[in-house]
Amino acid sequence: MMGLMRPVLYTLAWASISGCWLSETEVTERINVGRDSESDSDTEDLRLLSVNPDQGTTEGDDVIILSLSHDVDSVSVQFGSEDAEVLTVEGSIISVRTPPQAAEGFVDVSISANGGNDSLDDSFYYWEDSTDLTGAIGMVAWYHYQGVGWPSDIEDDGQAYFRFVHPTDLTLYDRYSPELNDCASGWSATFDPYPVEAPAPRLVSDNGDSITLSPNGAYFYSENLNWDAGATFSLTREETAPWPELSLDDAIEWPNEVYIDYPLVDLFLDYVDPETYIEWSGSSSNPAILRLSRYEGDEVVETVTCVVTDDGSYTLDGGVWEDWTPEEYLVMEVGRVIPPDATLPFNHGNVEIAGVYFSAGVAITQ
Repeated sequence: MMGLMRPVLYTLAWASISGCWLSETEVTERINVGRDSESDSDTEDLRLLSVNPDQGTTEGDDVIILSLSHDVDSVSVQFGSEDAEVLTVEGSIISVRTPPQAAEGFVDVSISANGGNDSLDDSFYYWEDSTDLTGAIGMVAWYHYQGVGWPSDIEDDGQAYFRFVHPTDLTLYDRYSPELNDCASGWSATFDPYPVEAPAPRLVSDNGDSITLSPNGAYFYSENLNWDAGATFSLTREETAPWPELSLDDAIEWPNEVYIDYPLVDLFLDYVDPETYIEWSGSSSNPAILRLSRYEGDEVVETVTCVVTDDGSYTLDGGVWEDWTPEEYLVMEVGRVIPPDATLPFNHGNVEIAGVYFSAGVAITQ
């Protein structure tokens, strides 16, 4: 078994994230990096100084505070070419409700008051509304290599990865199986990710560990995690246009350990049939993830993934395998999952970044 490579976890990368907007008392001039900051005015007196917050969804209905250069009696406001609803006019501070927009992207914010007008170019970003849909998907996972089938120098490790995605009804579990208590060979799910852009987000655990997730191809990624059962993680990210500053406080939690009890991976390389029976320790109210990879030498030739009730055991339907050859290595992974319960403030999308503990053991096909 010395040549057997460790399995690789594949996950869709982007639960409630709380946006760190400026407070109304902190309203100051704010123009996003990388956009035209020139203001067009027909009078020297009237100026639109700031738009706070400077993000919302294409559904509109977000309450925004505008700061002007001086007091006005009445005002009209436009986001792009659409009229906003003016809610209050209190001197130089105006509150409005955003109109809907047809597409995601920057728009100008314009004002007319006291015979003058002004605008801030590209000062408000509309996100595609993700209410009741997924806006981020990924995993903060610990990987335990269990039993006698692994190389003697292999060590347990932690991995974190995720991506922000355009609104989708896919969840993390959909990455592994089309439905609960079902398995599939070579299963995949498609989604429309946002580009992976700096600044990189950070995971901060309740024990003080701080980990940077660096852009890594298709997702933000880090391996520098230390195991702490029940630990919670906050996800933070500094502001960069058009992304707001984010602070996802204690929304990701690691579950307790789970271990494979059958096959007897701790004692020897046990033999298994296509109707593989797996038994594991404990239980959870959340579904578990199973991943079984069939190897020819060091190469994975087929992978079956399942989402099952986490009640301690499951038997695969042997017909799920496209092929089954005796005397091959079979890597079996059991993942205990704690899904998050959070939403992104800027587009109202659900965060599907789960805490997962995987145990992986090795058997032999027969």
